[in-house]
Amino acid sequence: MSDFPTGSPAEQDLDAYRRSFGETTRAWAKHTFECTDSGWLAFSGMARPDYNLALVHGGNAAEQVGQVIESVSALRKPALVMLAGAGLSGAQTLADAGWVSLQAMPFMHRPLGGARPIDGVREITEDDLPACQEVAALAFGVGPELAAAVYTAETLHRPDATAYGLFVDDALVSCLLSCRAGSTVTGWALATHPDHRRAGYAARLIAGGKNLEVERNGDSRDLCLASPAGVPLYASLDFVTVEYWQVWSRPRWVLGAS
Repeated sequence: MSDFPTGSPAEQDLDAYRRSFGETTRAWAKHTFECTDSGWLAFSGMARPDYNLALVHGGNAAEQVGQVIESVSALRKPALVMLAGAGLSGAQTLADAGWVSLQAMPFMHRPLGGARPIDGVREITEDDLPACQEVAALAFGVGPELAAAVYTAETLHRPDATAYGLFVDDALVSCLLSCRAGSTVTGWALATHPDHRRAGYAARLIAGGKNLEVERNGDSRDLCLASPAGVPLYASLDFVTVEYWQVWSRPRWVLGAS
């Protein structure tokens, strides 16, 4: 039985989507993972704010946000705090603590389907990790140590995570990490080599990776938190925006302030 409500996006219980999305972060949240009915924490411990995440979407928003701020302070690494639903009323608590609102990110959903066999797409093995780490480092503009923290042998051996790659002439051009919780799948660290962008490789990888994911684990409902620039890609793959998450961080982490 599906763990999602049925009906159009406007009728669905968004709390189920928000929580399911958070549960998939367990695969990479190696420092801290907590998930409740009102929100979740997913801290990798890396010095990248987009892999130290928190979402508040219910409960007493001001209290929940205050607890998240304390958790981020204890982490001592850059982080993003996101607000959705009832959690939006916690915005003032973040502002009072010196946080700034960065943007509203589209939270997108795709129902069952989207799988398509694609030549050149296969599961990443440990032998492929150096190439994955190189592509991720170039795509994200980060050092190799940060890229290596996402694509690891430990992650490849987890039952709730699988990495997929698109190879052209035996060279890796695009990779992603697929994370599953129940019947929900999310994609992380989608990276395409800068020399191969705007060639449709990301779309092919997502479709081919979904095909392999279905063969391995059965069909899934897919969720993603897209950048505004990424919306056309996901929309072309039948994802629809169900709401927007307000994203906050500290100025020194995202604006270059000291």
